[in-house]
Amino acid sequence: MEFTVWTTDFCNLHCRYCYEGEKTCFGNMNDYFQDLTLKSIKKSISQSDDNKHIIRFHGGEPLLNFKLIKRFVDDIEEFKGNLQIKYEMTTNGTVWNEEIDNFFRKYRKAFEGYISISIDGDKNIHNRNRVFGDGNGSFNIVIETAKKMLSIFKNLRCRMTITPNNVEDMFENTVYIKNLGFENIASAFDLFSKEWNEECIEIIQNQQEKIIDYWYKNNLKIVVSTVYDIQKQKRAVGICSPSVNYYPDGFIYPCTFVAGREKFNIGTIENGIDSDKLQCIKDISIKDNSKCIRCNNKRACEGNRCKLLNKVTTGDYYVPPTIECVLERIKLKTKNKYNDILIDM
Repeated sequence: MEFTVWTTDFCNLHCRYCYEGEKTCFGNMNDYFQDLTLKSIKKSISQSDDNKHIIRFHGGEPLLNFKLIKRFVDDIEEFKGNLQIKYEMTTNGTVWNEEIDNFFRKYRKAFEGYISISIDGDKNIHNRNRVFGDGNGSFNIVIETAKKMLSIFKNLRCRMTITPNNVEDMFENTVYIKNLGFENIASAFDLFSKEWNEECIEIIQNQQEKIIDYWYKNNLKIVVSTVYDIQKQKRAVGICSPSVNYYPDGFIYPCTFVAGREKFNIGTIENGIDSDKLQCIKDISIKDNSKCIRCNNKRACEGNRCKLLNKVTTGDYYVPPTIECVLERIKLKTKNKYNDILIDM
């Protein structure tokens, strides 16, 4: 089973591409909702036949409420018995101190392979979008945190957000991140931007091909999502199943993209999940997008899978963001072009 706990919806950065900006901020999850959330998670785990469970700490910036993270992990580690519990988190890299460092060293194995830091590239690129409220870039602080985290986690993942204003540097930034010592690099395209255009499409294609060529010629043994996503192209992604997001406002949401938007809630932390609301989300998710019905790639496409993302980006459950369709076509074209190389990788 998987659970997502929003430690807070507050963030100390004001990233220029952040999709959370228009929502009301509730701050840290209070002690009352923490008690109920912890109780709910432990009850669900106890009643599950699964041996492995993932608890995801989300935000805002999750480490701004480190007290919650420490409380939950300490409690669940004592509770878990022989079960395998993994903890997942992505941090913006601006919140770190000796207490946090000691905590992650203590629970390194429980977080290993599931923890990420957001770095968009070199100083110029990173500070283009990832800034504090006063407009100052966060790069210098983040790089120091990355060094500390890399000394703890061998498989620390770097999450790079790709936007129209940095896509032309995608290859150079991937190499830069690799040279920092990261062995797991994940590129996440900004699906909320309205600035993607025809010129960007050609740039994306070119940048992805440069990454594949570099990866192959240098026989890299690291994970680069740009390559991995193309390798797995055409694999069925299945129907989107609602997840469980415990939010500071007291509601439970089915997806991180809609968390904090009250009309999408599927229940409350106090009373649990509302089966009728949950079924409504499932009914929405099972239908194909009308424009995707004849598409041969629809079973492998996130745009046809994630109806809630469609709703918050385009206003329609069955209309995906245009860039999603573009990315899928690029992946398919690139896989066909590099099929022999990708098979050997």
